[in-house]
Order: sequence, then C-alpha cells, then structure tokens
Amino acid sequence: MSNAALVTSEKKSDLPILVVDRDGNIGEALVKELKNESLVIYVSKKAPAVLENVVHVPFLRKIPTIPDNRYSHIFVVDEDIQLTDELIEEFIKKASLDNSSLNLIIGLTPLTKRFMNNCVNVYEKIRIIVFGEIFKNDVIYNHSSNINKYISQANTRGRILMTGDGTKKIYPVFFDDLVQGILEAAFGLSEKQKIIYLFPKHGITLLSLANIFKKKDPELKIDYAKGGQREEDFLPVVDGTFLLGDEYNLEDRIKKIEIEKSAADDLTEIKPSEKDSAEDLGKVYGFKTLLALLVFLILLPLIATVLFSLIGLGSLYAVKGSIESGNLPISKTFSSVASGSFAIAQDSTLVLTEEISMIGQEDKFSGLNSFVSSGEEISVAALSLIDASDKLKTVLAGNTTNPAADFSNATLELKNALYLYNKQEQEGIVPKNITDKLGDSVKIVSSTIDFWQDIFGFNGERTYLVLFQNNMELRPGGGFIGSYAILKVDKGKIAGFNIYDVYDADGQLKGHVEPPYPIRRYLPSMHWFLRDSNFNPDFSKGAVSSALFLNTEMHQAVDGVVGVDLSFVKSILSVVGPVKVTDYNQTVTADNFFQVAQVQTQKDFFPGSAQKKDFLTSFYNSLELKMTDAKNVPYLSLMQAVTKAIYEKHILFAFNNQSEQATFSVNGWSSALVDERPVSNSTINDFIGINEANLGGDKVNYYVSRNVSQTVNIDSKGTISEDLIESVKNSAPTSLGASGIYKNYLRFILPLNANLLSVQIDGKEQVVIPAITDPAVYEKTGFIAPQGLEVQKDTYPQNTIYGFLVNIQPQATLSIQINYSLAQQVNISQPEIDYNLKIFKQPGVDLYPYDLTFNFPSSFKVLNSSSDVKANGSEATLSTQISRDREVSVDVTAK
Repeated sequence: MSNAALVTSEKKSDLPILVVDRDGNIGEALVKELKNESLVIYVSKKAPAVLENVVHVPFLRKIPTIPDNRYSHIFVVDEDIQLTDELIEEFIKKASLDNSSLNLIIGLTPLTKRFMNNCVNVYEKIRIIVFGEIFKNDVIYNHSSNINKYISQANTRGRILMTGDGTKKIYPVFFDDLVQGILEAAFGLSEKQKIIYLFPKHGITLLSLANIFKKKDPELKIDYAKGGQREEDFLPVVDGTFLLGDEYNLEDRIKKIEIEKSAADDLTEIKPSEKDSAEDLGKVYGFKTLLALLVFLILLPLIATVLFSLIGLGSLYAVKGSIESGNLPISKTFSSVASGSFAIAQDSTLVLTEEISMIGQEDKFSGLNSFVSSGEEISVAALSLIDASDKLKTVLAGNTTNPAADFSNATLELKNALYLYNKQEQEGIVPKNITDKLGDSVKIVSSTIDFWQDIFGFNGERTYLVLFQNNMELRPGGGFIGSYAILKVDKGKIAGFNIYDVYDADGQLKGHVEPPYPIRRYLPSMHWFLRDSNFNPDFSKGAVSSALFLNTEMHQAVDGVVGVDLSFVKSILSVVGPVKVTDYNQTVTADNFFQVAQVQTQKDFFPGSAQKKDFLTSFYNSLELKMTDAKNVPYLSLMQAVTKAIYEKHILFAFNNQSEQATFSVNGWSSALVDERPVSNSTINDFIGINEANLGGDKVNYYVSRNVSQTVNIDSKGTISEDLIESVKNSAPTSLGASGIYKNYLRFILPLNANLLSVQIDGKEQVVIPAITDPAVYEKTGFIAPQGLEVQKDTYPQNTIYGFLVNIQPQATLSIQINYSLAQQVNISQPEIDYNLKIFKQPGVDLYPYDLTFNFPSSFKVLNSSSDVKANGSEATLSTQISRDREVSVDVTAK
C-alpha cells in the first residue's frame, strides 16, 4: 500500500471536515490525522483525547446532531452497518448540498453488498470504504471476530480453539493500515473509484491464520472444536479497488502484537468442569437469591435512569449558578458531569423501554424518556456554550497562537448550542424564565454569527468609528458627540483603541458644510461638524454623515460606526461593580459616573483641551484592567446587560457591508427607519416615533422625563384620525437659570403622507405655519420671526416627519399634542380589519410610560390582539412602558 495522501504541509481546504463515528474507535484515529490539516467536527459518543482544532459533538441518539456548516469532506464510520437508511440519506443530501466528498466506512458483513448497491450510484462524490476484521497491536479490538479470538486465546490459554474445519476464509486488516488506507482512499484516489476494499484480496483460512500464530509462538497448541463443520465464506462481488495490494504481509503485522494477559479476555469454550460448576450455580446460591437477583436486574434500568437523571439535573442547576457567578471552569466541569449522567440515563432508558413494552406500559414512561433526552441535549448545549465562551475569551484577549482556528471552533460550538436551544424551545422544554433571560441574546447571536468572521477582522483588519454620545444632551442619534474613538480589530483582538476629543477633528475641517436647518437656525451654527453629525432620526443614515466627516477632517476611513451613550456605560458598571480610575483617584460607579465625568471633563473646558479624552482613556484602561484581573466575571449578567442596551438603543451599529447592515437594520439594532411589515387592503400599518434634539448646549436631559399617550379613531367611513400627546417634565433646579431651559427641537415621525391637522401646546391651539428654512431670510439683519408655530415637514421613503421648536422651563411640565389623519382609508364593509402599530423609540432615551386607545366602529369586535391589550366594547386599550421598539396589534372582525 502506498503512503497516505496527507503527508503534506499544505492545508487541504478552508472548510472544516466532518467525522461521524458513534463508537469512536476508528473516528478518533482519523481525527488525530486530520486535525492538523483542517478544523475537524467530530461526532461520537467517545470524546477525543486531543481537542486542539477539534470540535467534539456528542453522539446522543440514533440520529446525531450535526452542526450546520459546509464541509469539504465527510467521513461516516458504520462498523456493523447499524445506521438507518434514513440517516445515510441525510448524509448524502448534506454532502450534495455542500458538494462535499462523502466517505462511508463500513465493515465486511453479510449486509455489505446490499448497502453498497443502495448507495454507490446516488451521489457522484460518494466513496464506500469496506474493511475486514480489525486487529491492533496492543488491545483486543473486537472480541467476536475470529482473529481477535485467536489473539485472546493465544495470549491467555496458550492454545487456539478452531471452529469448523479450518477452511473458512477471513479478511483481517491491521488497524494502522486501515486508518492510512482510509486517508489514502479519501485524498489520494480518483473520485471514479467508488468502492475501496481495505483487506487482503484473497483472504486467509482459519487454519493458515492459526499457523501464523504458531510461527510466532512455537509452544502454541491448535485444537479443533467438536462437531466442527465447514462454514460459508462471504465476500461482496461488487467491483472495487483492493488498496492493500496482492501481497499484504499479514504475518508481519501479527508479529507486532504485544498484549498483556490482563488485557485479553478468555474467549475459549467452557471446559466440562466449568460447565458442571455453572449447572450447580442455582444450588449454591439458592432459589431465593436467584429470584432476588432477577428482580434487581429487571429494576436496574429504572434505578439507573432515575439516579443518573437526578445527578444530571442537579449538575445543570450547578451549571446555572456557576455561570451566573462567572466561574467558567467549574461550570464546564458540572456541564460535563450533567452530559455524562444524562448519556448513561439515556442508555438505560433503551433497556427500560424494551422491558416496559413487554407489559404494554410504554405511555406511562414516555415523560421520563422525554425528560432524559431533553436533559442530555440541554447539558450538551451548555457544554458547547461554555467551551465557545472560553475560546472567544482567549481569542479576544489575544492569548492564542491560532486565533482563526480557535475562533472557528468557538462559532461552531455556539451554532451547535443554538441549534439545541432552539430545538428545545420549539418543543416547549425551555422554561419561560430562561427564554425571558436568553431570548434576545440568542436572537442577536443567531442573526449575526455568520458575519462574525468579517466583523471581528478575520478576513482583514476592521476599523470602526466609536461615537461617545452624551444622552444627557440628547440628540436624534442618541446624544451629543463630545468624543470619539478609532477601534481597530484584527483576528478577534483589539489592535488599537484610541480616544479623541471631537473638537480635535472638527478643528481640521476646511470649508463649509451646510448643516440641517434646525442646527443652523436654533443651535445656532453656520457650519456642520462631526459633533453634530448624528442629527438624522435614522442612526444608520447619521452614521454615514459621521464617517464622511471623520474622513474629511482626519483622512480616516472606517468600516462601520458604533454609537454608545452614558446609559450603556452605566449598565456595564452595574454588572462589573465600582472601577477605580487611578490616574484621577476616583472610584466610578453606575450611580456617579455622569457626575464624575462631568466634573473631570467640563471644568474649565475649552475646545482643543485634552480633558475629555484623557479621562475617558483612563476610565477605559481601568475598566479593561478590572475585567482582565477579575477571577469571576459575571459573563451571563454582562451578556444580558449588553443585549438589553442593544435593544434599548444605548449601543448602536452601522456597517459599510450591505448584508451586515441589512441584518442590523431589520432587527432594530441600527435604529434605522425600516419598515418591512406586509401591506394589504385590510391592514392598517401605523407608525409613531418621537425624536428630540437638545439645542441648548447644556446637559439638561439629566432632569428630563416624559410620558406619551395616543388615541386612534376609525370612524364609520373608514377614515383614520389620531391624537398624540407628549408630556415633557423638566425637573432642573431654577438656580440653573437659562442653562436649565430644555431647548427642544421636537419631531414626530408618522406614516408616509400623514396630514398634520393641528398642534396644541398646554391645551392652547397653535397657529401652524411652514417653517422658514432659508438662512438668507432668517439670518438677515432685522429679521422678526412670524407669529405662530413654525413647523418643518420632511418626507422620508416610508415616513412623514413634522418638527418644531419648544422650550420647557426649569421645574415645568409642557404638554404637546398633535392631531393628524392617515392617508390610508379602510373599507369597513370587509369582514376583518388588522391594526398594527410600530412604536419607534429614540436612541439615548430611557423608558417612559405610554398609553394607547384604539377606537373602532361598533359593528366590529376584537378578534385577536397583543397580549397586554385590553378590549372593552368598541375600544381597545394598552398601558405600558416603552424601553425599546415594539409592535402592537389589534385585529377586529365584524359582529
């Protein structure tokens, strides 16, 4: 046989290799050979001794869990041809979908020919590798095969007991030759060679085999079993390639066998004296003892199932506690215990099921079977999640010599965990308190994991603009941009994170950039700069402006923009605890961060000073040091805090890559004005967003709170009219004087072509006039603003926006009400009307109370609605808190 094809230093493929072997005897040896060539996904009951560049997925049931990835090669080992036809078909479908090389490795049994005939022509890149009786040099490989019986008998009895007349042919193969042969068949042969035989072409008789053993040990005796008859040979008659060649030196391989007597089982026939002892066994122990033993053996599967299930369940609770405390090593240990315990319980249930089926009581134990199966999958998911987290932590910290492989391993482990979690959730197994905690995080990971390679710089270094948005001075995109950072990520590691004062960049801007109308007129600023670039109510659009300003001012191109505000920092501090900023001798907490930052960054501040960037840099370094040095970082709580901040828009993302951006936009993680709700004649797609901009140059939003109420009316003609009220309270102390006034450019984001009917401020109807947006007019000497409320109207692709300026005095509450009608009119003669309202929350705003009243004609009644909506006659109401985007639905039907 020629050498294996893998004697090369070059990598075969960037795609991983899949190895599936339930028992793991051959699979583990293949994994050891393949792991240096590519990432290997190994599915087996037996965990490999070496896990570097190998992702182990436990083979849990008859149908194993296969991570959903593309593979270059798939190896499926089925020694005794026990895998179902359905499962083999699934592997063939998977290989066809991925255009993978599929290698089915099977033992030589009476079923081999049928198996080959069923599979050989179904897929052009399939290869069937058939092996004979396997033997190894140091252990008994298979007690039931002829050659291993001879090995055991020769080693323990000094004699070989030959069955039949000794003329039966067998086809042995040395284990090391088998592994090398599989690799050569997979990588070194043409795809046209579909049938590969890994055993001697002409076989060897049992008598000849016994004589080879006698050559090795001349003292060895050869005996014949009584009544021996000629046994039939079997060998597939399908044309194939015999890879071992015509002159396979079996004698040389047998000479290598060195097995200690303690490791070999005595498989010879029982001597007559031993038979007599067996017949007297009942007499020795007595009938009662045998009966008790029989009852115990019958109950043993039930005892084992219950016992190991309880151990597994207890271990899972320990996993939960250790993850919450941040102790990953302990949680990994408990996960392994849980997985192993449920695996044993699962095996016990197979025997138990057979027993109870004999008495027709299967239904009474179905719940136990389901519990054990679910426990096993949950424990495996937990183990995969912990392994992935550990690997990601290592990669992000830069403590790995092979970040690409470790990162790929981690993402594959995560995908496996996500698959098992989603499966359990769909089956209703996962408790609601767990889905409430993890549901949002699972959605973020599931939706974005395919982009992680790019986002984390594994396909080239990524550069991001990080905007520090002070939401105590609220702006449409989240807050005033006082500072920014340039973040460089390369192969998962932060290659650079430098913080700058925004005025450093804005001071480099040459020439004039026309600002949005409200900035020029009310801020006022004649020019537009990076610090005011997030004025678009759609953060993803404002991020484009921010990136353009940075490139214009600092000649720095970026791959994406990230916006973070003070609320995000507070949420992180609430998890990690107080941080000592050594350079400033200050201890920062979630409660005092804003005040400390204000003192350190605003005292005697002037454009061009280094106060802000110096303090923020010191704070970042101190926070990073604490999280690095901490032994038990509460990763679960940290993940939940970050997830909550993403959904509540205290951290936002925008990317140049269109696929990445589309995913973040449609899920609301870019605060983009995107509406993908289906449109129909019977559906009302309503939309409401309230957007504020603090144009007073102060941090008065620290004192501002608000509540919103909305009334929707459908009259008997199908006309839709609405009233929207925002009540804004300014609790700033009067001692602040003019600095305590909330100078608020307020915008209402409504459905496209919504028609503004009226505006009331504190109950007083305003005279609405079009805003004067031409600077040549309002900047002219002697200009006097007209009487009435100037309202600017903007049209976006899917929305119409109305904006105007209001001022809220310190210690005052101002009520702003707008009345408008929708362009859509519904046909109330149709049997059903579906009302769907999308509430668009502004970035940087904390939660606020919201009330909805939906009035519809009395000829209709509520059919379905959101769970927190209450129906009463021809009215549906909702009272809730808005902390994130959400949709509210009320479906009414004719009475």
